[in-house]
Amino acid sequence: MAVRRVQQRLRHEPLWRRVERNRLRVALFMAGFVAVSAVAAVVMVMPAAWLLSLAVLAAVGEVASDAGSGAVGEAAYLAASAIFDYPGLFALVTGGIGALAGAAHLRHTLTRPLRAQLCAMGAEWVPFDEMRTTREALKDMAIASGVTDPRPDLFVLDSTGVNAFLIARGGQQPLAVVTTALAKRFDADEQRAVFANLMARYLAGDVHWATAVSAVMSPLWRWRDRDLSGDDDLPLRRGSKRAYLAADRRGALYITTSVKIAADKDVMSAAMLLTGAPFGLAAYAVAVVVSEFVMFGHRVSQLIASEKADAEGMLLLKDPRVMLRTLRKAVEADNRVRLGVPMYAGLFYIWAGDDVAGDDDPEWERVSRLREVVGVDGIADAHEDAERVVAESVALASVLPPPAPRLEREAEAAGRARDLETLRAERSIIRTASGEYRRAPAWGESRSG
Repeated sequence: MAVRRVQQRLRHEPLWRRVERNRLRVALFMAGFVAVSAVAAVVMVMPAAWLLSLAVLAAVGEVASDAGSGAVGEAAYLAASAIFDYPGLFALVTGGIGALAGAAHLRHTLTRPLRAQLCAMGAEWVPFDEMRTTREALKDMAIASGVTDPRPDLFVLDSTGVNAFLIARGGQQPLAVVTTALAKRFDADEQRAVFANLMARYLAGDVHWATAVSAVMSPLWRWRDRDLSGDDDLPLRRGSKRAYLAADRRGALYITTSVKIAADKDVMSAAMLLTGAPFGLAAYAVAVVVSEFVMFGHRVSQLIASEKADAEGMLLLKDPRVMLRTLRKAVEADNRVRLGVPMYAGLFYIWAGDDVAGDDDPEWERVSRLREVVGVDGIADAHEDAERVVAESVALASVLPPPAPRLEREAEAAGRARDLETLRAERSIIRTASGEYRRAPAWGESRSG
């Protein structure tokens, strides 16, 4: 319902305004990511630091307070006490470190070569002498959209899902990726329709926005997804507490584990293990909340951008019936592409991150929207009906005017068929003045004889 309410706010606007808005969205997303990184660092580090400080004070407090305890013990005591004496300063420093880490992550992910990103997904570059139909379709739509310098390059992804996507960043060469299933099942015109949609999204800046969000959020989602599918019953061996803590990313550390370590007279390791639990739990909570929130916004953005690109791509393709037929065919097929990270799903021609099928698939909203925009189904059906009615009318020696183009329901079509049968019965045979029965004359025929 939320997606439907957002879609209802679609409005007409110049293309340059959408491009500028997408640029602003990328800038705001980057600033928001840095801010969330700072807040997340405070939320994750502060509880763990307080618990660790309590453990240090409890373990070395009496000795460290003695002037003759040594520099190491005194420094540990002062550091642990400073966290409680200056919590605001500690939170500010922690937030600053988190912001720097977030900025470093942005720089790493947004400057990574696009070809390397595709190779990590499993896509392969297509040589110029292979997949000629697909490459020609991409070339035609690139020329139609005016994207010729640089012209998009083609990659293929081995998958049974029928799908395709485009990635781009700044002024770099855009890269188009098609699945093997789409290249086999779609003819040349249908592949042009797919690329027309993707090129329309590229011109509006939606591809750049989706590429940036996917690149930044995919490591976070991969970390969370690997934790959900990993083994929680990892063996704990003496001397490998750090490896265990690193492997159990949620921080789900049980009291029994710490008791076992404490029984081995390793009290400090038990304390550090327990203080890692709040850090891991907070990190996991932040990852879940942020990733789910961004994924929802990514899904809504993909639907709105795709609906607009369907209509704009139809203008590039100049064949509304092929555009609608291709969209229907793609939605009815299996569109799932397993890349390991659902965050990439928003890049695709059809959303590739869920298993929704049938009438519940939100992608059918795109089909309905395109039908409303161009009315292609109604025109095609009315044209076929008009030809059939004229042919039957000529056979009955009575030409009837064709109906006005409009969408008809099955009940209306059935009613019109019954009316046509009644008309045939009434006009096919007439009685002459002499009492004979004969076929009704057609227009222009002589009534004599």
